[in-house]
Amino acid sequence: MVLLGGDLFHDNKPSRKSMYQVMRSLRKNCLGPRPCELEFLSDASDNFEGAFNHVNYEDPDINISIPVFSIHGNHDDPSGEGHFCSLDLLQVAGLVNYFGRIPEADNIEAKPILLQKGRTRLALYGLGNVRDERMFRTFRDHKVKWFRPNVEAADWFNLLTVHQNHHAYTATSYLPENVLPDWMNLVVWGHEHECEIDPARTPKQAST
Repeated sequence: MVLLGGDLFHDNKPSRKSMYQVMRSLRKNCLGPRPCELEFLSDASDNFEGAFNHVNYEDPDINISIPVFSIHGNHDDPSGEGHFCSLDLLQVAGLVNYFGRIPEADNIEAKPILLQKGRTRLALYGLGNVRDERMFRTFRDHKVKWFRPNVEAADWFNLLTVHQNHHAYTATSYLPENVLPDWMNLVVWGHEHECEIDPARTPKQAST
């Protein structure tokens, strides 16, 4: 599977050429006869919205070999009538699984996508971009509710992808690491432009 942390496009309304190239690449590289071995275990209605509320590789009319999961960033965020974005178009075409929408930025419910392959279990959380100051305030006011697997929670690897400022450019224009749950195993940060491939422990983890 492929996980995208937002900003698949640089512009909120990508050019036809950009959309063509992305759709061409997804179709060429992700569709195919090889079955996807990921078992989808969560309620799709909690994770996806739109015309098709299911993961794309379980659609009987599409052959997906490599599924792509993506949240939106600040460049490709939902806007306008219906609050659609470019990822909605790719999702309705069956090319990506767009998750991590935030209907209420002041009252966030983070529900995971539950995936299993063999004995490996993944709880995949996603938070699409919200204006940094507003996201900071929502976490500060404890208006974020995290949902965990209700069966054998300790056996799941918890992964969160977000698209916010990681560094404190101002006092409130970033997402502090210390507001994230201690049980989160890995956080994938979109938005930041520095290429940091190797995982790093949080300051709190490093001191224990």
